[in-house]
Amino acid sequence: MRPILAAFLVYVLFLIQASLTPYCPDLILLALLAFALRETRLVVTLLGFFGGLLADLTAPATAGAGILAYSALAYGAASLQNLLYRARWYVLLLAIIGIVLRHAIPVLAGTGFPGWNQAVVSAALTVALAVPAELLISRLFYRRWTPG
Repeated sequence: MRPILAAFLVYVLFLIQASLTPYCPDLILLALLAFALRETRLVVTLLGFFGGLLADLTAPATAGAGILAYSALAYGAASLQNLLYRARWYVLLLAIIGIVLRHAIPVLAGTGFPGWNQAVVSAALTVALAVPAELLISRLFYRRWTPG
């Protein structure tokens, strides 16, 4: 049931992100990071594929780039979940890696860069909201850990 609710949340975040200006944070990336640190690789990769498919629907010129970027980011972050201690710096680090990956794949595919102003503002907002988004999604979807 939780993966279905996670897919619904990714869809709702896509709707919010698509309705905002291009200078908004990458909400799909933030949700994927939060789920990647708690779910299995398969579930998170499928969520990344779904989020990338939704993102590619709004920009047909980058068809496939969003799927590849979000799926690779989700799989990589889920693979690292056992290696990372549950401190808050890992979310910032993964958000920066995700932003670079999200913009590097369309550039390598030849579809272009969105523009420096848009990329910098969106990246700064995404990094600023990485920790609060992870905390919010963790509290909504997972029980809070308490010492026994």
